[in-house]
Amino acid sequence: MPSLEGWDLLFAIGPFGLSRTPSLSPSTAPHQPLSCWVLQLKKRVCHDFLSCLPILGYLWLQILLQHPLGLQLSRNEILVQMVSVGTEKITYLVIMQMMKFAWDNYKQYALGKNELRPLTKNGHIGNMFGGLRGATVIDALDTLYIMELEEEFQEAKKWVEKSFDLNVNGEASLFEVNIRYIGGLLATYYLTGEEVFKSKALELGEKLLPAFNTPTGIPRGVINLGRNDSLLCFSADLSLCLDLVMNIRRVLNKVEKPQGLYPNFLSPVTGNWVQHHVSIGGLGDSFYEYLIKSWLMSDKKDLEAKKMYDDALEAIEKHLVKKSAGGLTYIAEWRGGILDHKMGHLACFSGGMIALGAEHAGEERRQRHMDLAAEITNTCHESYARSDTKLGPEAFRFDAGSEAMATRLSERYYILRPEVVESYLYLWRLTHNPKYRQWGWEVVEALEKHCRVEAGFSGIRDVYTTTPTHDNMQQSFFLAETLKYLYLLFCEDDVLSLDDWVFNTEAHPLPVNHTNFKAAVQQ
Repeated sequence: MPSLEGWDLLFAIGPFGLSRTPSLSPSTAPHQPLSCWVLQLKKRVCHDFLSCLPILGYLWLQILLQHPLGLQLSRNEILVQMVSVGTEKITYLVIMQMMKFAWDNYKQYALGKNELRPLTKNGHIGNMFGGLRGATVIDALDTLYIMELEEEFQEAKKWVEKSFDLNVNGEASLFEVNIRYIGGLLATYYLTGEEVFKSKALELGEKLLPAFNTPTGIPRGVINLGRNDSLLCFSADLSLCLDLVMNIRRVLNKVEKPQGLYPNFLSPVTGNWVQHHVSIGGLGDSFYEYLIKSWLMSDKKDLEAKKMYDDALEAIEKHLVKKSAGGLTYIAEWRGGILDHKMGHLACFSGGMIALGAEHAGEERRQRHMDLAAEITNTCHESYARSDTKLGPEAFRFDAGSEAMATRLSERYYILRPEVVESYLYLWRLTHNPKYRQWGWEVVEALEKHCRVEAGFSGIRDVYTTTPTHDNMQQSFFLAETLKYLYLLFCEDDVLSLDDWVFNTEAHPLPVNHTNFKAAVQQ
């Protein structure tokens, strides 16, 4: 792909690379939509800078067509013009190449394991998934398909068909298995229509259902995948699935909420709060996200979910949203009535969530929430911009004179997380402000510079040094979320349109239900 140093070579060669790509004639390509333009190039994913020369040469020629004296432009002036002519086209292909690089190395060194360790060139299994393997395969499926990396998608599909073993017996995180495995399989089924993905999702889903066998119906957080007391709701009675969800909502609506806020821990035995820690970040983030997304996924028929979201956001605005001395808006955490003036990287999804909800609010509320979404996303961008690597820390604080920076050594790391670019995507789709694409490109550059290693991508231990130590882990969500959100940021809006698709919290797209789901289930 075009490295930062590669730009210098581009300025030296000028338009001569065009001779390698005669089909990209300047008389036709500029008038084609981006999706059509990239379709011509999808088989030409750049594996190194030289293979990108035709594309870059084409953009160089466009600059010369617009500026007859283009050869007299300075290096920076040329770069500015290139950005205006076709940054999204270059970035499209760069991100495809990043995905291919991440997948190829996982396939070579860790296929069947849950994650790749790129420094030691081996795989990692861990104990989060109860003995399940191939988390990166399942997480990557829909991204490979969306990017039209057909050969790589077929490799992943073959592994699911031949090697994905569900006969395991171990303690698994209900949440993580659901968002990664169930989400990845269902999304790929809805995108492709191929039954193997649905059947695997149903089989695994039934293994998760015993978690709901509690006095309150609130599921346990950990489930033994070897248990065999399933409610069989996936295959026998889909209405029972809805009953499980409705029962959980009844418990939540009944329990007293401190100042209208939802603490992170609820006992599945008593239905009472275990403690009063409220966070829009880790442990609490997906709850709020799924309220507004349940409403959207129901084609705006699930009014209970919408009301729960509106009430929760009102409490968050009233009690948690704060503005720093430097003018940065953030969402604090709440611990038994005392505010902790920090935001985790995980909380940076909230800019996108609030924007998504604002799109469907009344005029006054819509503008207020869009402004709030933009301010929070700007704050999260600042957490990146204020680091030496231009990548954000795991958490950043607003105290002791520090703003949007990690003040503790234990919070300075970056593990390829997606939440900031997730918000860039939603804000771009809903406002088309070009700064969100520019910010996304900055993340691409930082990932390439600081996280790309010989055999994949790795997290880093300190974002505040330009020579960071790598953590030797290519997280599965990097392929599922970070690269997918970056890719979609530079796509046309009709690629996985927000009118027709809803992303789960692992960025797996599920279709909006444009029918009466309850009525269909009861037939």
